Amino acid sequence: MRSRIPVEPRARIFDMRTLRLEAPGFREIREWRQEVPHPNPRSDACRRLPYVELTDILATIGLVLLALGGGTFWAFSTGVMPGLGRADDATFVTAMTLINRAVINPMFLLPIFVPPFLLFWAGLLDLEDVRGWMLIASGVLFFFGAIVVTVGGNVPLNNTLDRSTSTPTVARTAFERRWNLLNGVRSA
Repeated sequence: MRSRIPVEPRARIFDMRTLRLEAPGFREIREWRQEVPHPNPRSDACRRLPYVELTDILATIGLVLLALGGGTFWAFSTGVMPGLGRADDATFVTAMTLINRAVINPMFLLPIFVPPFLLFWAGLLDLEDVRGWMLIASGVLFFFGAIVVTVGGNVPLNNTLDRSTSTPTVARTAFERRWNLLNGVRSA
């Protein structure tokens, strides 16, 4: 028969800078920066439990999404485009047109457009630390290196290819080299 272990009351404290998650056995992630008053002052055990900062949560989610977005660009640079490069012109144009239509979905757009904002927000919450400035810099870099290049370069090329009425050879020639160059910038 299992014995029940008494559990201290749990509380969540949120002050726009710190999210304190309390659970028995939760591993300490950071040292306490300041004492946060607990709603149950009689519970010393809850005061000693570690917390996770909102900055850590935003940075983790932002970096995971950034890795997914960068991985998508890298997969196109190293696998999809070299594979399509071996196809004939009509197949290339048809495949790229269908891919460009299919990627307009939340599973593709979320890791491309959300990370810079999460990283910037996380950095703003941690400005007194070098890490905050690094998060802001990485968010800004990804914004200009991926989003601006995508919206300003790749999307117009995709739209031009989609509306092209010329022969597949002419459409491919006008599209492929510039698109690969811009995708290489996004991948880096």
